[in-house]
Amino acid sequence: PESCQALYDQLHDTSLEAVLTTTSAPEVEINRFSVKHPVVVDPPVDVAIVSLQGQTQGSLLSPSGIERGIIPADIVEQALASPPIYVRSGANTLLGSAHDPSGVSSVVVQILDPSGETTDTVCDVAAPMSGAWDCAINIQGAQNDLRYYARAQASNPYGYTSDWSSWRVLVVDLLPPTVTLDSASDAALTAAVIGPGKISVSGQIEDNDQVKNVEICKRSPDPTAPANCKSIELNVNNLVSGTWSITLMTPYGMDYVSQTLQFYAWDAAGNRSEEPLEYTFWLDTAAPEVLVDTKIDTIPLFKYLHNPIPILAGTASDGSGKVDIVVRMTTPGNGTQRSVIPVDNNLWSYTPEINAIGTYSLSLEARDAAGNLTTLGTWTLIVTEGYKLWMPIISRE
Repeated sequence: PESCQALYDQLHDTSLEAVLTTTSAPEVEINRFSVKHPVVVDPPVDVAIVSLQGQTQGSLLSPSGIERGIIPADIVEQALASPPIYVRSGANTLLGSAHDPSGVSSVVVQILDPSGETTDTVCDVAAPMSGAWDCAINIQGAQNDLRYYARAQASNPYGYTSDWSSWRVLVVDLLPPTVTLDSASDAALTAAVIGPGKISVSGQIEDNDQVKNVEICKRSPDPTAPANCKSIELNVNNLVSGTWSITLMTPYGMDYVSQTLQFYAWDAAGNRSEEPLEYTFWLDTAAPEVLVDTKIDTIPLFKYLHNPIPILAGTASDGSGKVDIVVRMTTPGNGTQRSVIPVDNNLWSYTPEINAIGTYSLSLEARDAAGNLTTLGTWTLIVTEGYKLWMPIISRE
């Protein structure tokens, strides 16, 4: 029958056995099938506590670092065979492994505290077929450097339970790490104004147990705006210390805007440095705005010598309030005059020294406090001979 065949295909077992029984009735004959299928279900295997969420494996603890008084020696010895897992007081998320063909539905994490008492935490497995699980445990009121012990047990959907995993030692770490910058990076970020380009920042991180990474946060002048934070992986991790570096690109279009950078250190247990290493500076990547309102193209030399007037004049502005203007003028004899033009209340003018007729070439450069550059020109100025005034001479004989 098709119903029996469908059941057979679903069970995928050659030991399927069908037994036909017939029941007689006055007018109808009913066929009934019973199916016998031996199902073997094993408990989950490869159950282990791997680490704390986000924590890499460290080095083994020395036997002298473990309290052997209350905790049985076999538990201590088994726990010492693997690197410690650093935890904080309060909530911690442990990561582990467990495999089962039917899936792993739940795990039990058992915590053995320094006084010898145990606490069980049951956690459902979000992805039963993944071979991985996580479970949040709570270690309330733990003191720094105390040792707890943990093991896990997994169950599949049919209620079959694995053996307990090996014990792992949990070391309480309540002390935050520290972060520092090297002297060159400190000098670069201490500058009053930072212009366009790249800023290379590097430094060190230290912790009493195991370092993790460094976090950099950018804050705007608006105190209500959220910080933009980024994790910096370590170049070198020596467990209790490490080095880090990052290259920062200054964004374009920032016209003298206040910028604050904060650096935090993170350790393996999830402690963050209490106070950040903070630098505040002005970020200026926008060039100054310079306008030329007056430009003389032609002028008689005689007239200019008797009544000099600005050849160039205009306005200049920048968010920093500081603009340095330089005008270069090439003379007919290919000489060059370089003049620094003061800017007063955003106004400037250029009245050069001219003493010969011919064609002059002029160009302008303007820089702000961060070195952003605006260039204008080239312009041509033609100086003509103009007219001469002849005065009559009256004499008496």
